Amino acid sequence: AWTKNNIVLEHQTLRETAKILENNYNVTIDFEDAELEELIITGKFKEEKIENILASIAFVKKLKIEYLTKNQIIIRRDKNELLKK
Repeated sequence: AWTKNNIVLEHQTLRETAKILENNYNVTIDFEDAELEELIITGKFKEEKIENILASIAFVKKLKIEYLTKNQIIIRRDKNELLKK
């Protein structure tokens, strides 16, 4: 799939997903805490910009994506979601 600019995630942890995105998009992705790295995601992305992929993951998992620089990204808990609970 990667040869056609497709990213296929099947029950991947966010840590594994971050490594795939780092390799494909030349970025560095860090996590606010180790618990987030263990969240599981499944999905398919075809020729998508990294911003769209991360926005989808953030929406599904109720996370916040923060761009420290163009190539330095941190994934955090969405504090607004915590307040809703």
